[in-house]
Amino acid sequence: MNGNVWTRLLVAALFTAAGACELYAQQGESLLIGGWGFAESGYAQKNRVNYARVVYEPTESNARNICSKKFHTTVNLKAKSTGQLLAKDEFLAGVREWANLSTRYRCIAELAQDDFGRWWQKYYKKDRGIILAVKDAIKKGNPNLQYGATLYEDDLTRLTADELNFLGKNVDVVHFYLHKRDRLNNYGQYIQKIKYHFPSAKIILGVYRTDRREYERRLKSSEKEEMDLFMKQLEVCFAMVKRKAADGIEFYPGSLGNDDGVLRGRSMQENEEKAFLFMSRKINEQLFQKGF
Repeated sequence: MNGNVWTRLLVAALFTAAGACELYAQQGESLLIGGWGFAESGYAQKNRVNYARVVYEPTESNARNICSKKFHTTVNLKAKSTGQLLAKDEFLAGVREWANLSTRYRCIAELAQDDFGRWWQKYYKKDRGIILAVKDAIKKGNPNLQYGATLYEDDLTRLTADELNFLGKNVDVVHFYLHKRDRLNNYGQYIQKIKYHFPSAKIILGVYRTDRREYERRLKSSEKEEMDLFMKQLEVCFAMVKRKAADGIEFYPGSLGNDDGVLRGRSMQENEEKAFLFMSRKINEQLFQKGF
């Protein structure tokens, strides 16, 4: 990978984030900035990272550990185990346990589901009963706990208007990710559609902070094209948060300030690992240099 190209373009990220301090001051704690996994503490304090999305089993010790980090935290609900779908009763039992724990561990503000559209469509054949059961388990355990879902641009076309309206009545937070950055020109339309179908939901903008070609081998963009799209997405996301069209930005992989954290759970050749880490390291070094 050509490090000079990435470095030159990433330096431009400083200008994208130049108004971030002012932005954070304007919105205060209502603005959520963070990613999957806890940011390194020194990095978080320096850059006002205040949010984390994590995956843990619902236990007292895990809840205590989560809140010791002092982040606004979203717990990702585990719907699978060793590649298999959890039985409905087992899954809902986990939801109830987390909801009950959240009454004592107040940093846990949301329970969310990743790959929500695929989970609902593939495994539950769009059965609305499971959505209502999850929401009921959350709200009975803790009425203030929010129900979140990760949606992609594909979901906005795959699901019907009626299905989206149903979800909009039950989901409190939408974590919106672009699977393909070259669809960025449609970003405004996607957000407008989310707001239409989810009028009361918070919107967290998801940003992949690595070279997407290392994740999706079918992408044919060049290194410079991929980096240009990344920079444009950052610019769009910062602008949307600044004008309060969204409530925060969530990076994946997370572990901000911890370079090795992005490799957790990935199996790569040495040359692939170096390429994958390059962008992550540069972002950790420079993206928040102007600070939130």
